[in-house]
Parts: sequence; C-alpha cells; structure tokens
Amino acid sequence: MQLARETILRVALIGILLLALTPPEACAVQNLWAWVNKQQRYYASSDSVTSGASLLGNFVFSIGIYNPGPSVVKDTTIGFTSTRNPQSLIQDAGGRSYAVSSTDDGAYRYTWMMPDISPRSSEEVWLNTPIPCAFNSGFDSSREVTPTLIESDTATQEVRIEVKPTEKFRAILAGVSLQGSDYVKLELMKRSDKPLLQDRSSTYMYWWVNYPEPNKLYQFSARLKVTNLIFPSKVDFVPYMEVMAYESQKVNRWISSEWRGTMQPDPDLSVWDVTIRTPANSQSNVGVEVARTVGYLGSSTAQVKTSIAVQGLPLTQSSSLYVDENGLEYNLMVDGTPTRFTQVSALERSVTVWLSEAVEHEIKVPEAIEVDPGTRYYCEQNKVTLSASHTDIAYLQIRSLSHTFNYVRQFLLSFDSGVGGNQTVGWINAGSSVVIKTSEFVAGALGIRYRFVGWSGTISSVSSTVSFVMNGPVKVTAMWAPDYSVTVLGAGLAVSALILAFLRKRSRKARDETRVY
Repeated sequence: MQLARETILRVALIGILLLALTPPEACAVQNLWAWVNKQQRYYASSDSVTSGASLLGNFVFSIGIYNPGPSVVKDTTIGFTSTRNPQSLIQDAGGRSYAVSSTDDGAYRYTWMMPDISPRSSEEVWLNTPIPCAFNSGFDSSREVTPTLIESDTATQEVRIEVKPTEKFRAILAGVSLQGSDYVKLELMKRSDKPLLQDRSSTYMYWWVNYPEPNKLYQFSARLKVTNLIFPSKVDFVPYMEVMAYESQKVNRWISSEWRGTMQPDPDLSVWDVTIRTPANSQSNVGVEVARTVGYLGSSTAQVKTSIAVQGLPLTQSSSLYVDENGLEYNLMVDGTPTRFTQVSALERSVTVWLSEAVEHEIKVPEAIEVDPGTRYYCEQNKVTLSASHTDIAYLQIRSLSHTFNYVRQFLLSFDSGVGGNQTVGWINAGSSVVIKTSEFVAGALGIRYRFVGWSGTISSVSSTVSFVMNGPVKVTAMWAPDYSVTVLGAGLAVSALILAFLRKRSRKARDETRVY
C-alpha cells in the first residue's frame, strides 16, 4: 500500500500549456496546471478486473499542482472544508502533515503547506479515506509482468496493460509506478514505451487517451530495467499499476493568486471550499475531475541464497541424503519438504536453496542413520531453526547463508557381565580407544566368591583390564569361576566394570558450522 500511496495520481494532466514568451522572472508562476480529483478506487490483487464486476472500494481525494517551469514555485497552500473529522475522513494522507481547525458552523478546515515545486514536477495532497463505495469500473482491464523473478544482478522486465472501456468516458489513464523497493531499483528503458508515454517522472509514468471509444481495446507496454540491489539473493518484484477512467472533467481558469471552488456533486465526502493558493500566479488552469480507478497492487519479496552441505556420510548413487540396503531413503528436510542434493561427492553432499526473506525456516537431517547392525552415522546438531530476523535482508544486510551438518560414524559397544545380566554401554565414535576393567573377585550367592577368568566375544583376554580401538561393533562377555577358597557372607552377585573411552584421532567432537555472509 505504501507503494500505491507514493505513485497514485502523480500527475493527472489533461494538457500542458505552452510557456508564454516572456522573461523567466515574469512567468515564474504562470501556466500552472492544478487538479481536484475524486475517485472511487478498488485495489486488485489479481491481474484482471472485468467491467461488470461488483467492486467494493473506498473514496480517494486528491488536490495537486503541476509546475511546467521555468522557475521553482514556492509557498503554495492547499485547503478545503469538510463536515468530517480527521478520523472519519483521512485514513492515509500520504505522509504529509496538515493543520486542522474548527469552523464557526461546526465543520473542519484542513490546510497543507506544500513544499517547493521544481520545474516539470508536481506536488499533491492525496487522501485515502475510510469511506466505502460500491461500483462497477465500466472498463475491462488487465496487467502482465514478465519476468517477475530477478535471479541476476540486472534484468529486463516487460509490463503490459490492456484497457477496454464499455462505457463512454472523458479520458482513461494507464499508469505504472517506477518506485522500486529495498531490493530493487527500477528504470524505464529508453524508447521502449508503446505508444509514447504522456509523461513520466522518476517515480511514475502514464499513458493518456482522450475520449476513448467504447469496446475498443487499448494496449500499453514498456520495458523496465530492474537492478537487484541484494544480488545474489533473488527478488520477485511486480510494480504497482493502475487504470483510471474519468467520468467527467471541468476545466476552470485560474487568473488570480487564489483559486476557490467546490467539489460537486460530492455527497459522500462533504468537501467544499477547496482553495489552492500560490503567490502572484495567473493564467493557469484547474481541472475538477471525477473518476473510477482499479489499482493493481505491486509486490516486492526476496529470497535468501542458502547453501547446505552434509559431511561424513558414505557415498551413494542417490541424490537423497542416504539410501540403505532395503531401499529406505533418508532426506534433508527444508521446511518439511524433502530436498535433493545437486552435488554429491565422497567428501560431502551439497545443495543451494532459496529461503523467503524475513520468514521462519527449519532445516534438519535425521539424527542417526543405522547402516548395519551395530553401525550408525550420528549428527549431534541435526536441526537448524532460522527465525524471521535471521533472514531479514534489509535489517541484517546479509546476502547469503550457509550451514554444514557433520555426521560421525559410531559403533555399538556392549558387554555381558556373565553373572549379573547384560549391560549395553552405548554408541562410541569410530576410532576411539576404549578401556574395560573389572574386579578380580566378586561376591555371589550363599557366600560363594567368584573369580574373574577372562573376556570372550569380540575381545578375548584373561586380563581384568583390556584396551582396544573401536574399528567396528564390539561385544564382550565376562567369564567367572567359583572360588571356594574363601567364603563371602552377603547376598547378591555384583559385577563392576569401568569403561573409559576417548577419541584416538580427535580431541573433541566434530561440530556443525553455520556461516553468515
């Protein structure tokens, strides 16, 4: 809506009067064109609106001045009187400040002090009111923009507007905003407009047709140069466009320093005593206009380039994260959607995805992938949650993100105490050195003592302390024999085992890395 406010009715010219052939100082404020305009306006999120569609919109009211030059126009004021207070009349004043005072008869007087008006430019008061209106546009209209997704640093975007009046109108205007966004810069490419534009400024351009023929199709097109200000991020950009049909227009001569008039008929806005004051101006014109408008909303969204890599998994022929021998697929998930890798090598899998800017995202991989009994790949930090602020390009001034998930291979280490039941120790990183130690004797039932006689299983040893490297799954069982040489009073049989594990190749675990550029 901000885009619409800044571009609507930039200039509503019917014609520009020729400058009088007099010295610049004598015509400094002559030949102005001013307008007083009331619209029934409907904002469309679609790309077409038919003439017979029932539209629910709101009233828009604007008063403006165009200065053809050659000098700057200073100290202009615009004002009007209304029975409506600011809350019921002004939903949006386009960012301009105004003064309001009460009149003796209980109405409100609104006054704007306008900034200086440079040659060949305009200034206006534009009011988006909360007053609803229901109407038919009286014309078929549509817009087309191609392409909208900007994937490089610059691109050419073609815009097309089609209008077919189904009623008689005084004039039609087809306008396109040249207002970019935080993400793009927008420029008209020279000599690309067809037919020739009536006028354009740095932020708005429009075509104008007087007395259009009913049921005749009018087509307008131009090419725009779009500069991606956040490349290599992607931008989906659509400019604001509008079609305005003038029901009526009455041109008034403005021969003194002040023009005063009423907006008739105007039962909805109750606005009268419109005043446009410019010091010492003469020989100018004011157009009093009533129009119906369809405004096609613009949009500008961005996508952040995000590189995702996974390291530590065995190489497979699949573009998924991993496929086991039974055909079960494991996937990288981006916002709940399985995502394929575009680059697969023995060292890593990688893919580039585009994440919508200023939106929360979740990227995750399975915590564990068991490839064989007793063998798995484990990712300690298997999920990344990006908040809306993490991907806010304008706020953080970021261009891209990257994240690497690291898997480590692990083997299952378990042992059987022999007399005390099975005890599984857990998963140990591949290459870790492990020490298993138990007591020489343990107390058993009926006061019988048991003596340790060795380990069996993957590891075979008669020593109560044994060390080995985890090069695969390990299962060991402690073996005991009764020792009748000593009787131990007590109940129960106990096994004490101490297992010490430490990494042989690395002194700390592999950590996931997130980098922001």
